[in-house]
Amino acid sequence: MNVKFKMINFKRDLTRKGWIKELLLTFVATTISIVLTFGTAQYFEQKQKEADARLLAMMVIHDMDNTVDQLRRLVKEDADGEVEARYALDNYDKLDSLDYNLLAEVLRYILAEGSSQQQYPLDEASEKVFLSSQDSWKNIDNPAFIDAVQAFYIYRHQVFDILNTDWSFRKPISNDADYEATLKFGDSRPDFQDMIKEYLPRREVAVFINDVSIRQTSLNDWAETCERMSNACKFAMGITDKEMDEYVKTRQVKGQNVTEHELIGRWVIIDTPDRMECYDFMSDHTYLFECVDYVSQPYFTGVYIFTATVKGSWELRDDSLFMYLKDLKYESDASNITAKSGMEKQTNNFVEFYKAWAKDGEKHDRELQSFRYFTVSIDKSGTKIEMVPLTADNEAREDDRFYMTKEEK
Repeated sequence: MNVKFKMINFKRDLTRKGWIKELLLTFVATTISIVLTFGTAQYFEQKQKEADARLLAMMVIHDMDNTVDQLRRLVKEDADGEVEARYALDNYDKLDSLDYNLLAEVLRYILAEGSSQQQYPLDEASEKVFLSSQDSWKNIDNPAFIDAVQAFYIYRHQVFDILNTDWSFRKPISNDADYEATLKFGDSRPDFQDMIKEYLPRREVAVFINDVSIRQTSLNDWAETCERMSNACKFAMGITDKEMDEYVKTRQVKGQNVTEHELIGRWVIIDTPDRMECYDFMSDHTYLFECVDYVSQPYFTGVYIFTATVKGSWELRDDSLFMYLKDLKYESDASNITAKSGMEKQTNNFVEFYKAWAKDGEKHDRELQSFRYFTVSIDKSGTKIEMVPLTADNEAREDDRFYMTKEEK
């Protein structure tokens, strides 16, 4: 805003009294103009600080809510894994006939991921932004909120220290133990049945399975405490659940809604010498998904080709894409591979494993994937789409998001 000063017109014939009056009026007008100018600027600056502070507070609360979700997800994964592991133990003499997907889940339940001690990684990005930002202390004029946030971050570190150090949460088969067991099988990589037979009878696995109630109780208690802390922060800042939902939605959607016209065409997820994934969306509201794996192994020459094909129909509603499954097929092609000398057994085991896995996987996926739906958005160029899978209760699976690029004609 420009300040316009009213200048005295000395060309007019003014009396002394009139000249003083004119000077006073000019002074008053100038003062009011300055006050209005700087007062308005200060008002809007203060409003912006309050908006920034509220946005920062919602970022922190969202971080708290994510921690609650993470802990509750661990509860469910632990409970599901325990059921599957006990089922495998009860059917130990029938492991060769069990579903490959079930065996894969059992292995995921008992195997440590990598050699790192941090089996449960902690995302500290939002925490560091808040604690390192001078504005967070200056703009958020709410000591109760600041104290509650600090208490939460201290508590969360304590929780994750326990998760990563307490033996009751430690996966029973470490990365080193997995490596040592694999060496027993010689040149060929053991399949799921071999690994399950090797690991399930171990005492450490039994202890881990039997301690599920301890882990469940601890995880649930931690989740409830974190949720109370989150609610206390929302209350302190007067932030409603509706505001948080809008904030989360804004963070999730980075592009704009996709139109049907924009969606029609071939979209590539990945295209490398090892793997190809793509969607074809047709104008008649049908789609075709193809995934092709080109697999090489040290015991044969050539490339083993595994293909997954999914056909169905699609429907677009605002920012949601619904995909209904009609046909699913898994196929394998070993016609281009030749076993190396002395590696015929390993090659045959590999081929048979993939055939059995494909058969079980096709049956499993047919039962589970009657339909899928995603939050979708497209970038300004109209050539890249972000896909965020949604669960049955409309929760976004952020970690499973992926991107598709439109294939040029």
